[in-house]
Amino acid sequence: MSIYKRCNFCGRRIPEGQECSCKKKSKRHYEYDKTRNNDRQFKFENTWAWHKRRNEVMKKYGGIDLYSYFKFNVIEKADIVHHIVPVNDNYSLRFEYCNLIPLTEANHRRIHIVMDSSKAEKDKVIKQLQGIISTCRGE
Repeated sequence: MSIYKRCNFCGRRIPEGQECSCKKKSKRHYEYDKTRNNDRQFKFENTWAWHKRRNEVMKKYGGIDLYSYFKFNVIEKADIVHHIVPVNDNYSLRFEYCNLIPLTEANHRRIHIVMDSSKAEKDKVIKQLQGIISTCRGE
């Protein structure tokens, strides 16, 4: 089984180690960073403790995007670690393994678009991601 990743710009699936044909390079999280207004979260994401925990989570799950694996039955290399319950909603969960899931940037964007659409959709996605983590942890 091949390992795939998603293009950061167009979201197309491509084999690991290859570049997408769209060849468009964009700043990582450009839109997200442009509209960011939470200094507390920004400071947290730049701490040594967060980078250490992020690396621990990636290592724990083998650097695989768990959302792609469980939802689409595809193995893709994860780029980032996502907080299932956002840091803005519950700051105390920011380091908890049960609240962290590795994702590709494309899936991360997709999840945030759905979570930002409505409270009901946000709750649905949170439960789905928590279920994936519970399955991985054997709960």
